[in-house]
Amino acid sequence: MKKFLKRIHLFWRKKQGKPIQYNFASEKEGVPIGVELEVYHLTFHDMATYACQCRLTEEQLLNGLDANAIKITGFKRIDKYNGITTFQPCKT
Repeated sequence: MKKFLKRIHLFWRKKQGKPIQYNFASEKEGVPIGVELEVYHLTFHDMATYACQCRLTEEQLLNGLDANAIKITGFKRIDKYNGITTFQPCKT
């Protein structure tokens, strides 16, 4: 039942377009939590930050990941409008 409620909460957040807001840490800040995550996104202004926050919101709500910051570790451009950002969830 608890997992079902978490999925409903995630569905509501996705429908509203309001992921949990996370801070962005520099390379020297934060303690890494879990594995690095990748997100595929459009490369327009602020799309990488929004996509990372959405992906981490999903991990936090469904898997209980206890992170409060994001550390960007890599970016790979696929074509003119698409890219993949790699990020590390961390605790500051």
